[in-house]
Amino acid sequence: TLSDGSRVWLNAGSKLKYPEVFAGDHREVYLEGEAYFEVARNEQASFSVYTRDMNLQVLGTSFNVSAYSDNEENITTLVTGKIEYSLPTRTEAIALLPNEQVRVNKTTKGVTKNEVNTSEFAMWKEGILYFNNEKLPTLAKQLARMYGIEIKVAEKYNDTCFSGMIRYERGIDYITKLLTTTSNITCSIENGIIHLK
Repeated sequence: TLSDGSRVWLNAGSKLKYPEVFAGDHREVYLEGEAYFEVARNEQASFSVYTRDMNLQVLGTSFNVSAYSDNEENITTLVTGKIEYSLPTRTEAIALLPNEQVRVNKTTKGVTKNEVNTSEFAMWKEGILYFNNEKLPTLAKQLARMYGIEIKVAEKYNDTCFSGMIRYERGIDYITKLLTTTSNITCSIENGIIHLK
């Protein structure tokens, strides 16, 4: 909980920098990783979230930002309220309304905006890993962050996709067992690294 009453949930491997007390007519925080925000409404003081690649301007709203430095995309999903999404590569901001999401490919700088089921993108704060047609390397990154481990995926499985919903508390053993029993992937542990091959 921040000094203005705003609440923030941080996902695994994430950092949030913020002042002990907000002062003036602007509230600023700096995010590395993923966070879910419920921003306290204050017409006199805007709220900004800055990451390495973008910034969001907010008045009072709830939204999820996934901006890990090793992700292929930055993804912002608006649950309630309204936000403006700014990128250094664009002259005008992108306005998001509830149930909308913007994805920015960090390599191509391509931007897509579409309607989504917002509950899917904030399940992590309830201890649930949700993935829908997720490529195995991306899923492996999420699992590695969540459990503080290293996972390597064989190149031949880079385009293999999975969908599902699993509680974090089930543990990495349960999840790797699911991967191996629902596909022809094998799992081995060598020098503390999980290999999916």
